[in-house]
Amino acid sequence: GGATLREKARVVDEAPIGITISDPSQEDNPLVYANETFRELTGYTGSDIVGRNCRFLQGAETRSAPVTKMREAIDAEETVTVELQNYRKDGSEFHNRVTIAPLYDDGDLTSYVGFQYDVTQREQYKEKLELSHNRLKTVPSGVFRTDPTPGGRFEYVNPALVSLLDAESADQLRDERVAEFYVDPEQRGDLMEELRRTDDDKVRGEVQLETVGGEIKDVLVTASLTEDEAGNEHVYKVVQDIADRKEREWALERYERLVTNLPIGVY
Repeated sequence: GGATLREKARVVDEAPIGITISDPSQEDNPLVYANETFRELTGYTGSDIVGRNCRFLQGAETRSAPVTKMREAIDAEETVTVELQNYRKDGSEFHNRVTIAPLYDDGDLTSYVGFQYDVTQREQYKEKLELSHNRLKTVPSGVFRTDPTPGGRFEYVNPALVSLLDAESADQLRDERVAEFYVDPEQRGDLMEELRRTDDDKVRGEVQLETVGGEIKDVLVTASLTEDEAGNEHVYKVVQDIADRKEREWALERYERLVTNLPIGVY
């Protein structure tokens, strides 16, 4: 009671990744089959595809190194996975993660099967992340990303936070829990709870942090909750040292007290 040939063919045709089969016995190893997902991914119809080598998806921005790696593996009859900049029929670009594997029948090479997976979104996400990272490097306030657990693990820290906490490097902070830097660790829990309750996209609080060297610093923390593409939650925090502001407030208070106690009006 195994699956019939028709059922197997249907599974391959409707698979959520592109699947192609090529025939190395014909000149230039042309494609002899492409499933529905491959046709949708590339915008080409079956008649556009069959009889052509898969390189027709390449274009101006396709790097030569992964193409060479793929060609050498095919010549050596080895399985290979590469990522290529490919082009659809309408000229639009996509990042294609391609795996090509040889298929044998009684020890003879009969065909190559190709699996194509569109990784464009992942690449765009990586580029965005890189851009954000480069921007955050130059921000004067401490910025970090953490998981939303009570202890909190540093997932990302910018140079200004490393400096604010008197740490030697970002790696040194990654070994610690965020809550350990709070003079009152419950304040972190309170911020997290407030973040879950609020209708705003961020919450603010003045807290005291203790640096690696044991110095106490008054800071203003702004926290926001975000979700990545995989549905994992992350907390972003911006930390500003408010020591100067506190000092100014204290000086003003002292001045006001002094003025209030003077026996004459001050203009």
